[in-house]
Amino acid sequence: MDDFFYNADQDTYQCPAGQILTFRGYRKRKKSGIREKTYTTHACYTCPLRQKCTQSKTTRYIYRWEHEDIIEQLKQRLKENQR
Repeated sequence: MDDFFYNADQDTYQCPAGQILTFRGYRKRKKSGIREKTYTTHACYTCPLRQKCTQSKTTRYIYRWEHEDIIEQLKQRLKENQR
């Protein structure tokens, strides 16, 4: 996940191979009830980095908490105030 870049303006992720993972819908975790956004791409089927990226037989999925942007804003504020 750390190797993936999130583009907030387009609400997409870019993988290490340069492919774009787009928003596909929401899922809700059973135990916690947390709602997460799901991102994926069909490019995984032919990607040369696939084995390093995922063990899935289909494609790589990225899950993002629906309020993750709030956490990122707080982290940015903390970083700016440390200077």
